[in-house]
Formats: sequence, structure tokens, C-alpha cells
Amino acid sequence: GNMSCKSCLHNIEDAIKEFDPTSTISGSVVEKMVTVQSQLDIEKIRDIIVDAGYSVENAKVEKVQKL
Repeated sequence: GNMSCKSCLHNIEDAIKEFDPTSTISGSVVEKMVTVQSQLDIEKIRDIIVDAGYSVENAKVEKVQKL
């Protein structure tokens, strides 16, 4: 499914925080975009989002290292 409301964003945030409570999730429902800062690897984040019922087909995923 697509992220279409703020509760969708909260669902994704809750799902990711189950695996990484220190993660930071922000997003835009209008742009259907979520930004995740996490210690988890990219594939794990993608799997969590898919398992929560959302599509990552058009996802642009990049790993950002903390300095």
C-alpha cells in the first residue's frame, strides 16, 4: 500500500522503533516519503516497511553514516 495519511507514518515509525528504539523517522505524506536514521541496515529497514504493509518499490534508499 501507499502511505496516505499521518497514521501511516506513525505505523512505519512504530515498526522501525521496535527494532531500533534510537532511530529517527520523519516523512512527508504529501510526497509519500520517509526518512529513517537508524543503526539498522538498509535491507532490514526495507523489510520492516514492507512487513508493515507499505510499498518500497520506488524507494530511494541510502545509508548515512554518523560521524
